[in-house]
Amino acid sequence: FERCKRIFWLNMAASLIISTVLSVVFVVGGRAFIRIYTSDEQAIEYALLRMRTVLIAGMLTCTYEIAGGALRGIGNSLLPAIITVVGSCVFRIVWIYAVLPHVGGTYTMLVIVYPISWAITGAVMLVTYFAIGAKKLKRPPAPPPDREENLPEASPSDGDIVEQTQAERASADACAQASETLA
Repeated sequence: FERCKRIFWLNMAASLIISTVLSVVFVVGGRAFIRIYTSDEQAIEYALLRMRTVLIAGMLTCTYEIAGGALRGIGNSLLPAIITVVGSCVFRIVWIYAVLPHVGGTYTMLVIVYPISWAITGAVMLVTYFAIGAKKLKRPPAPPPDREENLPEASPSDGDIVEQTQAERASADACAQASETLA
């Protein structure tokens, strides 16, 4: 259970670092990268604006991608899908039709919806992960003291079998507890 938590944080850190480094590379070399596709100065300016807006905040996507993947990994796949669709699609459509006309309708206000939606989706996904993950990633309780009494009598030659039986029972108890939590 501690491995799940550790892996979550390692993935979050690695993705944030890699995302940030790549974003800096593309923002710094933006004009050179854009010139691969066009030499039109007006198109280059729009592309640079989009790159700066999207890439500088691009690491925010890590928050909902990693937390959503972790939620799916602990058996909850529908909730991350709903959060992602609402945060990445529905919010942006609402922005275009309800907000954009009232804030000037400029290209800058259009592309700013990306980092805003990423921040909102990431925050909701992280809160959801910590709320659900905290419950699901708890260590199973130790077996009650009378568990030992219920195990079959063991002879010195079959000690491995008794240990295996105890491990199987503990595993079955953990699965049953996780199933109850899901229901």
